Amino acid sequence: MIGQAINKIAEEKSMTKYRIAKNGQIAQTTLGDVVHGRNTNPTFETMTKIAKGLGMHLWELIKIAEDLEESEVENNEI
Repeated sequence: MIGQAINKIAEEKSMTKYRIAKNGQIAQTTLGDVVHGRNTNPTFETMTKIAKGLGMHLWELIKIAEDLEESEVENNEI
């Protein structure tokens, strides 16, 4: 879900993955691994850098990911 949240925020803010990585001072490959689910257990530091790259606090990013997950669960129950 975190990858979907990153994509959603990036789209809403019209940000490229390159810009997120640059702003967060993180390697593009690391960001890509998290977004595409290749890294399913990113470190706190990595997630903090991604949130910084998106221009938000980590708790905001996590909240958006949780909301997306809840929405998906509700849709599957219908």
